[in-house]
Amino acid sequence: MSAPTPRPGFPWAYTLLAYGFSWLVWSPAVLATAGLIAVPLPLDVLTAVSLMLGAFGPLFAALSVTERAEGRAGVRRLLRSGLQWRIGLPALALIVGLPLAASAAARALDTLTGGTPPPFALETPWALIPTFVFILLLGGPLQEEFGWRGYALPRLQARWGALGATLILGVVWALWHLPFWFMAGSGMAGTPLPVYVLYTLGLTGVMTWLHSRTGGSVFAAILMHTMANFVSNVFPTHGAQAHDSRAYLFLALIYLATAALLLGSTARRAATLAAPAEGR
Repeated sequence: MSAPTPRPGFPWAYTLLAYGFSWLVWSPAVLATAGLIAVPLPLDVLTAVSLMLGAFGPLFAALSVTERAEGRAGVRRLLRSGLQWRIGLPALALIVGLPLAASAAARALDTLTGGTPPPFALETPWALIPTFVFILLLGGPLQEEFGWRGYALPRLQARWGALGATLILGVVWALWHLPFWFMAGSGMAGTPLPVYVLYTLGLTGVMTWLHSRTGGSVFAAILMHTMANFVSNVFPTHGAQAHDSRAYLFLALIYLATAALLLGSTARRAATLAAPAEGR
């Protein structure tokens, strides 16, 4: 039996559940940072635990609304998309190469314009693998992507197309992170929110292209999200380690330009295939 076509439109129930779960879990860290409540933990520890647990909001929301609408069969279909590992070499090359190339270019542009990018963030190369695994499992990608790309994106794209879905989901995804700016030790200190929104829009566009290219593989989205976060941690362009926000702005613009090229090429190809053949 084929999977049912998702109902087009804005996934209100999913979005409210994802925001509600995550923001509720993050609220003690926000209140403690503001001095409104006292907690028996150091603020950095409270923030770290809150961030990991709250990031499960999109997964919880996607599973909940899918089970309600499609039953256990729908849940199994959603989870199987995370095992759809045959994504093709072009998609894999983009996942591995884009974050590295974009970060290198952003840091180079920052240096050329008089900036001083922050140093390599890890003290030993042996930390690379455990850092990657931690980001994959608890740093956001696995907790989020069954929701953002597995559930929300197909419904938005069915109504507004690739570009419209990218713009809507990019803003929704970015603003879901808003409490990070109000938690001590979250790593977002010194990161301008408008630049973060631009970066998230660019990354969302790239992942929209990946979603279409790989037949809706959440596995591809998880890998792309992991690589983007991993490279940002190893070669930081923003946050407390950055001396200014120019490198991060360059990074955001590179992702936006890449997304525009990818989505534009897909739209042109679709228009060409839809056009009647000449001479018929």
